[in-house]
Amino acid sequence: MWFPYYGHGGNANRFYTRTACQDLCVFDKSDLCESVECNYRHSRCVLMGDDSCRTYMKNHGKDVDSFCPPNQPVCQTARRSIFPPRVERRILPPECTEPLDHGNCDQKPQLSRYYYSEESNSCLFFLFRGCGGNNNRYISKSQCMNHCAI
Repeated sequence: MWFPYYGHGGNANRFYTRTACQDLCVFDKSDLCESVECNYRHSRCVLMGDDSCRTYMKNHGKDVDSFCPPNQPVCQTARRSIFPPRVERRILPPECTEPLDHGNCDQKPQLSRYYYSEESNSCLFFLFRGCGGNNNRYISKSQCMNHCAI
């Protein structure tokens, strides 16, 4: 779901695009409501709006669970969130969240550097002017990725 983020606080559950969110956090709804086990007639499990399972009975909305033995519940919830094993949630160091800053000198030649982009979760090339700037500046892409990338 889209929401405005103002750049301070919060947690790691924020993404620039829907695709980035879905790539990282996949919710598998298959088998969410497993089949009825006690086989009481006219009953079945249905998926509710809150992603939970509820017993549903066509006959006057009776509580079907009361007709089943305790070891055979009518409806079981099987909620799962799938996170790829490579995912490790962590908070970025403050310097990794600083914006691109080329610096304020006119050194010639300019220096090849890399900065971390939260939007792309990657380190991108830029030309540094030799002084000023901020701490989101790395000599190599691998140094930048090792320090900042999630």
